[in-house]
Amino acid sequence: MTEEMADALGPVDAHVIPHGIDLSLFRPLPAADSRARVGWDHDALHVLFPYAKQRPVKDYPRAAAVVEAVRSRLDTPVRLQTLSAVPHEMMPVYLNAADSLLITSSHEGSPNTVKEALACNRPVVSTDVGDVAERLDGVTQTRVGRTDAELVEGLLAVLGRGEPSDGRDHVRSLSLSRTSERLAGVYESVGR
Repeated sequence: MTEEMADALGPVDAHVIPHGIDLSLFRPLPAADSRARVGWDHDALHVLFPYAKQRPVKDYPRAAAVVEAVRSRLDTPVRLQTLSAVPHEMMPVYLNAADSLLITSSHEGSPNTVKEALACNRPVVSTDVGDVAERLDGVTQTRVGRTDAELVEGLLAVLGRGEPSDGRDHVRSLSLSRTSERLAGVYESVGR
């Protein structure tokens, strides 16, 4: 899924093909409508932590600390929203309801939720894990941080601007059809 994974294999031929995303499902939707559907307050800023709190690798305590630090520096209420056992077809609604996605994982490969958020043009703030830095490179309204202070500053920056990202333009190459074409190409090359 990532160059890092390919490098771990050593000197062998490898094809890096991240999981594709459904661009017809994951697309920009009106934030107000999305918030109404999920029942979130329209007068607050919503930071989405798209995982169960109990998953240690996702590091919910770090996300909570980052949001608390941001909350103390803003006048607008900031809510940390967590998700667990949400049907896949509802994820675009939650992503579009959020003002930013926050990833504080200690380890990832190629997190689909980051690519899905980009397909919805949502801002993303993340730790430097897996291929996240590569995915966010050149995308507006995104930040990668190694320290809590960098994550806080990144979240303050994207919330302060209050604008969508241009992420969809950057993930078109990861559509399901493009990923399928790349996989088919690998199979065809092996069969020759």
